Amino acid sequence: MRPCGDCKACCEGHLAAIVHGTRMGPNPCAFLCGKCIIYDIRPQLCKNYQCLWSQDILSEENRPDKTGLLVSVENLKGWQYLKIIKTKEYYSQSGLSEIMRFARENSTSYVIINCDLAIEIYGPEEFAKIYNK
Repeated sequence: MRPCGDCKACCEGHLAAIVHGTRMGPNPCAFLCGKCIIYDIRPQLCKNYQCLWSQDILSEENRPDKTGLLVSVENLKGWQYLKIIKTKEYYSQSGLSEIMRFARENSTSYVIINCDLAIEIYGPEEFAKIYNK
């Protein structure tokens, strides 16, 4: 697993979570002050979160803070899929192409999210129906 380094994309409000009683998303985590000020005592939720980049599945160039794309594996009613969140207005098109290629090569569904809305759903029709419910 890769260390996050300077990347803080998952803490910047793109994920909905409650961290030590404070709601995160759509606002950044209250404990993010240039860096995580509670890193040593961060909750299990934060410790467990792994984007595809941190799992060393995506190339070095696809670090979320560089591409504007935060990608994680999610489960929905028995379907495993990639959740691709556009975190910046200007994102890396080549990064998105790599992620979509990875999904297709591995027969994995994906959902592209922009401003909390699914703007593209890829996968079997049954997956799309379940996701849109």
